[in-house]
Amino acid sequence: MLEARPFALYVDHKPFTYAFRQNSDKCSPRRLRQLDFISQFTTDIRYVPGKENVVADSLSRVCEIQFSLLADLKLWESSQNSDPELKGILEGKIKFSGDLVKVQMPDSEISLYCNVNSESNRFYVPGELRRKIFGNLHHMSHPGIRATKALIASRYYWPNQNKDITNWCRACIPCQKSKVHQYTKAPASQFLPPDARFSHVHLDLIGPLPISGGFRYCLTMVDRLTRWPEAVPLLDAKAETVAIAFMFNWISRFGLPERVACDQGGQFESGLFQTLARMFGI
Repeated sequence: MLEARPFALYVDHKPFTYAFRQNSDKCSPRRLRQLDFISQFTTDIRYVPGKENVVADSLSRVCEIQFSLLADLKLWESSQNSDPELKGILEGKIKFSGDLVKVQMPDSEISLYCNVNSESNRFYVPGELRRKIFGNLHHMSHPGIRATKALIASRYYWPNQNKDITNWCRACIPCQKSKVHQYTKAPASQFLPPDARFSHVHLDLIGPLPISGGFRYCLTMVDRLTRWPEAVPLLDAKAETVAIAFMFNWISRFGLPERVACDQGGQFESGLFQTLARMFGI
């Protein structure tokens, strides 16, 4: 929608207006890549005071989603009594490193199972309430993985708790959209402009992602000249899986590219992928 259209980019960070006027030698590789991406749309950057930049400022904030507190003791009691994992732990069929004891709730006749092997009693969370507990605490301010683990672990406990919290934090859409993730710094690569479409293709892997239909990864393929994108879901990230997906979803349709650009992922540096490249003369 913005490509090939003249427009001005208004920012409330005044030093950014000089980004395209400074010597590129002073920029880090990461900043060069960011400026290169922005320059594909515009280089006309103008300053606007922060107090006047109300609309953009509100859009840059992570939305606060309000959840009701899970304070219904009867719901907790019912969920614990019907939880098959808790039943297996109490019967000794499932290994459990904690010490579960029924604790009487203050000003109530209800008793709930708590893990009492720490300084404070932590509620045992049945399976159907775990994601709600995570959302209730994480969505207040969208802390990182480590902070979310500490926040939840101070009050609640369940088996494989850290693994679940890690996966849910990584799948949190507001966190992915708003947070800056630190990546390994790499120098900006120099590529000569291709003279034919589908002669130079860029490959990359996305994942692991939340499982959907058995797929956990995604192979992205983009033609450098036309920017034609393709995305293929993958069951795993093995070199053989990636090579087969590239062959049947790109080479079989667009022919052999002269050059393939990729990062230093193990799938692309494996002997299998290198053998495939030699077979096709890439």
